Amino acid sequence: MSLRVPSLTITVLPPETLLEIFTWGNEIEVRDLAFRPFDSFMDPFMDPSFSKFCLYVASVCRSWRNLVLTTPSLWTNIVITIDNIEQAKLFLERSSPCPISLQVYATLFPQDIISTTMPYFSRLRSLTIKARSPEEAAVYSDLSSMPLLEEFCVIIRSRPGADPERDELLYNLIRNVTTLRSLTFKGILPQDFESLSWENLSFLNIRRFQPTYTQFRDLFRRATRLETLYLSTLEGAPDLTDDHQERPPIEAPSLKYFSVSFGPRHDGTECRCPLSLLLLNNLETLTVNGNGETSFSLSNHFSGGRASTSFTKLSKMRLVFINLTTQDVHFFRALNNVCRLELENVGGELSLNIAEPFEGLKPLPLLKYVTFRTFGREDLGWLKKRCAIQISQLLVEVPRALYCDDLVSSAPPPLTYRPIDEVNPPYFPYDHDDPWGTGINEEADDLEYEDDGFEDYDDHEDYVDYDYYENYEDYEDYEDEDFVEGIYGV
Repeated sequence: MSLRVPSLTITVLPPETLLEIFTWGNEIEVRDLAFRPFDSFMDPFMDPSFSKFCLYVASVCRSWRNLVLTTPSLWTNIVITIDNIEQAKLFLERSSPCPISLQVYATLFPQDIISTTMPYFSRLRSLTIKARSPEEAAVYSDLSSMPLLEEFCVIIRSRPGADPERDELLYNLIRNVTTLRSLTFKGILPQDFESLSWENLSFLNIRRFQPTYTQFRDLFRRATRLETLYLSTLEGAPDLTDDHQERPPIEAPSLKYFSVSFGPRHDGTECRCPLSLLLLNNLETLTVNGNGETSFSLSNHFSGGRASTSFTKLSKMRLVFINLTTQDVHFFRALNNVCRLELENVGGELSLNIAEPFEGLKPLPLLKYVTFRTFGREDLGWLKKRCAIQISQLLVEVPRALYCDDLVSSAPPPLTYRPIDEVNPPYFPYDHDDPWGTGINEEADDLEYEDDGFEDYDDHEDYVDYDYYENYEDYEDYEDEDFVEGIYGV
């Protein structure tokens, strides 16, 4: 005889569970917003994926709406342009008293944006400015009035270095700010690191940097807590000559995550940048983008000031668009603790550097994982050679589209293949504005932006009320201030 126990059917989730779901959905939307292309802000009238998750959820029913309205943390990620000022006001008010993250799509007429956001400067934790010129972004000229500011990002459409005076105009924004932990420069170039107060800085992202030896040295002297550094489209230093290796090495003891790509004028074989003088004793993750150079010497670019202590803690490495050379055997033989390797469009002397002993030394002795973004027959060849020297099990991840039974059957022990989705993000820190190929599409950055003037947008759809939608029957108890009129519709 079966025992029947009456139970209640779950028709309503508890508020705590709903709040977890809403928080997760909001975070997903913010993360997706970070993957927008670099050019997506160029049209000031383009809808830059405004954060709308809370507005959608609040329109479902009264209970969900009340929960969203009484949770300020759900309203803290704010995007503002000249087209969505009313929506931004709603988010600014409902996020109180929480710290906020603000993205500003600057325009030629920023007065309304400034007047809207200025009363909330004291709550700014993160500020991102995207603009077409330094003049547009420089309107936020008093960052010292933002006591909680930890993250600052400036993305300018104009090519960096085109006008040093304009770059200096925007660079002055951060001279007296001591609270920054994260800083991103794209489209402008820093000049004098010695005058900056970066004792709390842990993340730095600079696009198209051409540092002198002194600038590179001062960078690590001032930013003593710098853990993550992105140098996209790094150029050669103008002050370094053939004898630059005689200069004292540059110590970077705090650096743990380093991602670098090289510009078209950067010599792939003879390194004339201070990169080769870096001592990376505590580096854990390295990403290198060679931008398709026919030959690219990792050994010359990462000689570590000729010190044997560099890369002793390196465990993860990602290589993109690089043709390895015979000179790189010394570099790979120094990587004794690398356990994960990711390769994308890597050619050249792969077998020599990764699969064959050299002078009695095995390359990458602790290697356990190899992830391919692209995969060919030549890769299968050097992997089989790798098995001859592999001690532990080697897991090889290949794109699902290239995964087949023949590949599995041809895998000698201790080799194991596993399919992965091509859209999976890499196992490394990446640049949110250029996520999987830092520096690959730099030609677009060199193009001068042409302002075609303001277009006629009379054909836009009718304005709607974000909060109201079609569910008016759920809102008998609404208050007028809960609703926003005149916001461009979904």
